[in-house]
Amino acid sequence: MARETDDVKKRKKIAEERFGGKKTIKDDYTSKRIQKNKSNVDHVTPIDEVDRRYSNYSPEERKRIANTEKNLAITNEKINKSKGNLTNSEYIDRELKKGKKISVETAGNMLEKQYESEKAIKKEAKKIKAEKVLGFFKK
Repeated sequence: MARETDDVKKRKKIAEERFGGKKTIKDDYTSKRIQKNKSNVDHVTPIDEVDRRYSNYSPEERKRIANTEKNLAITNEKINKSKGNLTNSEYIDRELKKGKKISVETAGNMLEKQYESEKAIKKEAKKIKAEKVLGFFKK
């Protein structure tokens, strides 16, 4: 399911827009400068989580929900690959339990992004539901 929910074109578009003609931008999680070729666009709330939560929505609707702009963060490849299917808070917890260090700034940025992502995802899901209801009454 995750593959059909991902929107590669949208992720590429976000990266292009954010980088523009610049060689580096600020990593959304670490706040460090990051080069385009070392960056990934991360789904803050993982696709699998969106698929699970919104399983009663169509694949196209889940795609729309999972790829809202606030659910896409540009970060370094290492964090994105390491995070995998975890939410940001789960990732932070796991890394700390392993004894790895995460800066307060990185943890704060990641948790703020997760909060923003959750709000945007819920808003998009409600919007889709409203569109369905309004469409029903237009018939």
